[in-house]
Amino acid sequence: MPKSARGVLAKKWPNWQLASIDSSAGACLAGKPAQARVTGDFDYDDHVDIAAAIQTGLGTRLVALIWRSWGYDLYDIDALGEQTASGYLEIASHGTKFVNPTTMLPDFFSGNTLTVRACGKPATAYTWNGVGFSKLKIAGSS
Repeated sequence: MPKSARGVLAKKWPNWQLASIDSSAGACLAGKPAQARVTGDFDYDDHVDIAAAIQTGLGTRLVALIWRSWGYDLYDIDALGEQTASGYLEIASHGTKFVNPTTMLPDFFSGNTLTVRACGKPATAYTWNGVGFSKLKIAGSS
């Protein structure tokens, strides 16, 4: 993680660290490591952003560090557990099909989308809405 991104996290949580993923969350990954940090262009500005599950004094948090010309903006997106993250991070690629929980019809992600997954449980997507992230439980996913 870039030094400037670590500095933004330390300003809010001086003793933060990358979180551990609960072993049951990634049990179905067949030897692939469950990721606590991913990169992608979450706000569609052609710059690499960072998402991470971090351990803080408030428990495990999902955060995004969005690249800006002056550094990174920190978004505290969601709680992921107490001592460990309850899921692992992935990027759902542009065009990935999912079932929209509102309409129960097939839909597609319009861009690369941050998701949190745990084996045997529905995934949660966090989509950029222009000013932050919107949470979407993905129906029919596991």
